[in-house]
Amino acid sequence: MKRSNPAGDEEEPLWGAFTPGGKLMMGSDDEGTYIFSLIDQNTLDYCYSETGRSPRSVCARLTRQP
Repeated sequence: MKRSNPAGDEEEPLWGAFTPGGKLMMGSDDEGTYIFSLIDQNTLDYCYSETGRSPRSVCARLTRQP
């Protein structure tokens, strides 16, 4: 997965699975887990959670840029 951060773009492996309809997805990387919900062809809601010494959870909406 490639994502942009204020410090610059980051790329890391992401493993996941889809429900049969493809609207709900679950993913994980080396640090935590993701839940994705496909809203439409240009919009994806997601939440990310990680545990450990500095646990955190965040949710956001991703919109495809033209």
